[in-house]
Amino acid sequence: MLASIILMHPVSFVGAGPGATDLLTLRAAERLRSADVLVWTDSLVCPGIPKLAPDGCEKIRTSTMTLEEVIPLLIDRQKSGKRIVRLHDGDTALYSAINEQICALTDHNIPVEVVPGISAYQAAAAGLASELTIPGVVQTIVLGRAGGAHWCSRQRSVESTCCTKSQPLPLSQRSPR
Repeated sequence: MLASIILMHPVSFVGAGPGATDLLTLRAAERLRSADVLVWTDSLVCPGIPKLAPDGCEKIRTSTMTLEEVIPLLIDRQKSGKRIVRLHDGDTALYSAINEQICALTDHNIPVEVVPGISAYQAAAAGLASELTIPGVVQTIVLGRAGGAHWCSRQRSVESTCCTKSQPLPLSQRSPR
């Protein structure tokens, strides 16, 4: 019977979004509210988001832990039949470092699910009451990371990476919608 419970409860990698509780996806909020175990980096996630987990949820802060300490914890809790939420800041698809964790869990035949978060670039555009793509003006979005050198930055410029000669439209010339 325990084997069927284990298969029913994948480890849920949940994106916390840009930091506001009301910007969580509905699925992310549901996973948090039904978690038996919440594992998150408390130094990166807005303090209000972990509060959505139920009172009886085991809450494990990982800001002082290494990945090598976190993974066995995920394996242990999942094999005991718990609903685990591995909460990550931002969007799980961008710079979230979930790949190493998913590979380790898969090596132990533990199912996973990924619940994306709202990306900060989406929240920034909403905060500016703007869109990022404008027909006839811009059709490409390039996301980059500020920290550290990337292979691309050593081999080419941003301009050649983007292959663009367009200039952003000044705010004064944008038409309201």
